[in-house]
Amino acid sequence: MLKKRRLTIGYISFHTHEDSMVLDMLNGINQAAKKYDVNLIHISGGRFYTEKGVYAFSTEIHKKFLSDKKYINKHNFDGLIFWGTSLTAFLTSYEAFDLIKSFKDIPIINIGDRIDGVPSVLIDNHSGMEMVLKHLIEHHGFTKIGFIPGASTHPYSKARLNAYYNVLKKYKIPLNPDLITP
Repeated sequence: MLKKRRLTIGYISFHTHEDSMVLDMLNGINQAAKKYDVNLIHISGGRFYTEKGVYAFSTEIHKKFLSDKKYINKHNFDGLIFWGTSLTAFLTSYEAFDLIKSFKDIPIINIGDRIDGVPSVLIDNHSGMEMVLKHLIEHHGFTKIGFIPGASTHPYSKARLNAYYNVLKKYKIPLNPDLITP
């Protein structure tokens, strides 16, 4: 009797270490891989320290690696999980979506934004931020709420900032630009 070949799944994201949400996501994917007895290969780009101790992005290296089908192909992977919005750190949204779609010969799923023709797990940052702000206002009586929006080009940051504006307006709390970091 032939032994069934163990599946290999790739998880592709731009970062692994920058905040607890990223680590929680990776931990959850690792747990699922163990539970279902599949190999998991995490392909990550992101920041690294230069000799002078400053952050630099491995943008071009990561972009080239992901585009080169010599490594990521149907012979090496049985499926791919993309964290699509993390790729927008070095690609435009259109480039990230095109890159993800270029792996059409491998089953894929995307985490983050909706991509036509690609199964996706969506993250509703707008509703989540509204819930947090409503809790702070209704249950704790806070009216001076600071906000750190994140990168202005990142879709999650935009959604959270819009929710911040909407909730302040709904509760008639004056917008104080000094409470929003640049």
